[in-house]
Amino acid sequence: MTNKRECREPSPAPPRKPRRRNNHALHEKIAEIEFLLQRYVADPRAGEGQGSTLSAELEGIPSDEPASGSLDKRRSCPDQGKLVNNWDGNVEFCDSKTMAAVFEDLQTIGALIDVEFEQSGWLPAIIPPDSNRPSYFPGVPLPVQISACLPSPDGMTVLWDAFLERVDPVTKIIHVPTVRRRMAEAMSSFSCLSFSTQALLFAIFLVASGSLSRREHWAKLGRLKVDAIGDFERGLKLVLIGMNYLKNLNLEVLRSLTLYSLFQQTPFGSQDPWILNGVVVNIAYRLGLHVDPSHAKLSPFDCEMRRRLWWQIASMENKASGEVGAGAHLLPKGGDTRIPANVNDENLDPALTAEPQEHDGPTEMSFCIMRYEATSITLAQPPGLSIDDILWKQNLSSTDKASRPHDEASAKIQSLLDVERKRLDPLERRLCPHPDTDSLHFMVRKGRQVLSRIVDLLTRPMEDAPEWGKEVHNPEDNYFRITLAVNEEMLVVKEAAGQRFAL
Repeated sequence: MTNKRECREPSPAPPRKPRRRNNHALHEKIAEIEFLLQRYVADPRAGEGQGSTLSAELEGIPSDEPASGSLDKRRSCPDQGKLVNNWDGNVEFCDSKTMAAVFEDLQTIGALIDVEFEQSGWLPAIIPPDSNRPSYFPGVPLPVQISACLPSPDGMTVLWDAFLERVDPVTKIIHVPTVRRRMAEAMSSFSCLSFSTQALLFAIFLVASGSLSRREHWAKLGRLKVDAIGDFERGLKLVLIGMNYLKNLNLEVLRSLTLYSLFQQTPFGSQDPWILNGVVVNIAYRLGLHVDPSHAKLSPFDCEMRRRLWWQIASMENKASGEVGAGAHLLPKGGDTRIPANVNDENLDPALTAEPQEHDGPTEMSFCIMRYEATSITLAQPPGLSIDDILWKQNLSSTDKASRPHDEASAKIQSLLDVERKRLDPLERRLCPHPDTDSLHFMVRKGRQVLSRIVDLLTRPMEDAPEWGKEVHNPEDNYFRITLAVNEEMLVVKEAAGQRFAL
């Protein structure tokens, strides 16, 4: 007490608003790029000197042209790939300049998004889904945690029917009659099943849930889709942890991981499908699926199921690696596993002592066989075939079209398409003859038409494109044009697939 006055702490000051970051450098960089682009668009053919100067300004490299000898030497050496920055600021490897160009643009896009968020502070906060929820609680018995993730018996029936309708026709990695019996056992006593079977059933629940719309989820299961997916994914992880799946390898676990990797390709996937599929490929390699099982003393049933699983994994790896621009490096080169037989599940019995008799017409396997044959053609091509040679090595200064660097790669891709047509045209007529009435046959037809369209876009010289001189002035513009067209074509395939997984 001083002068009969009580000493009190002053009330805390109101929280200060966060200071806005100084983005002058970013704005100056964007303005500089816009200025250079405007100069280039105004006169794209302003001569070699101006073009090389502009390229040097944009790329930050000297404008001196290399000697012809060094240029030839550079073309003869294979591209070693490059490290690029991703959305998270981490570094990734790409052996494709096409994908590297996409990743490089992400830095500018990310910076622009940051500026937009800073200048729009009034926008409501976006709360991401809780991805940090623990998969395992040490204080709770594992069977109790697993049972808490299970759907009801009626829900199991709904998910099993959805799997048979929307997932199994485009994967065919399970034997439906066998798994149907296990599903019936699961409805009465799930805990009595082995960990391997539990993992497979959770994977089936997960991919089936991913194929249902939000409205279907609520109407048929009485649950939100995100909640159901969270439970099934957690249940799958719990079972895999409980059995130490990376040490206790078997085909059931591999099927579970394959379906889980397939699910990661949906918008609800929480993992990188290419990374997860790398684990799947290595497990398959360890189990010897890349070697045809006829070399071992296995039953005809086991041989066919191993072939089905291997080619599904190979197709997924081929697709996923192409999407990230890394190439299908993981697939073993010495594999000789045959394409699965064209038989229905009902003709494939575990008690078979001889190979099943193949059908000559359409079966449940028709769609998958067409896709596996296409994958086989792609994997059989020698290394060195690169889309980069087409997109980024067009020499506009050359008057002789036959001497352009991209022509050799264009001829290779066109030859690959000719091989595909020669091999798959008769197969499609035999296995998928009803595109007007069968949705799977329609998917095959549309998929091959889209492939032909994409090859035509890639192999056509950019100066022959209708947009040349208007919207297309260089390989970067041409790549953007092709990307838009490819996305439009892929939407056609997705619409043809409907609710099925369009692989």
